[in-house]
Amino acid sequence: PFLMCDYFDMKESKGKAKHEDEFPVNWHPHRGFDIASYIKTGTGRHGDSLGNRITFKTPGMQWMSTGSGVEHGEGGANEKGVVVQGFQIWINVPAERKMDDPRYGTVPPEDLPVVDLGKNAHARLLAGDAFGKRGP
Repeated sequence: PFLMCDYFDMKESKGKAKHEDEFPVNWHPHRGFDIASYIKTGTGRHGDSLGNRITFKTPGMQWMSTGSGVEHGEGGANEKGVVVQGFQIWINVPAERKMDDPRYGTVPPEDLPVVDLGKNAHARLLAGDAFGKRGP
């Protein structure tokens, strides 16, 4: 079901965008799959052809169902020099959902359950059920 998993590590932000429709990752289209993005450090920023203009906090998450098609841009929320790290997972959807209306949403850090894995290790649950907790 996974089309791609991409870890990103922008060593140094070039600074905040000057206009709400300006994005370092320029406007580009997607269609027929879902994208889950998790920001580990820095701040996430998203704009799309549905009218969304969102900035979300670390460690935050966004979910975009591209459906019949959406155009979007991302980045440009951080002061110059801030390190931005995170990952995206592109998820294939069943054929009958590929032409659904596109949707977008964010999940704030406080809604991502933390699971204690022992030995000073923990994980944030981004989806599904694990260790007696339920993700968004």
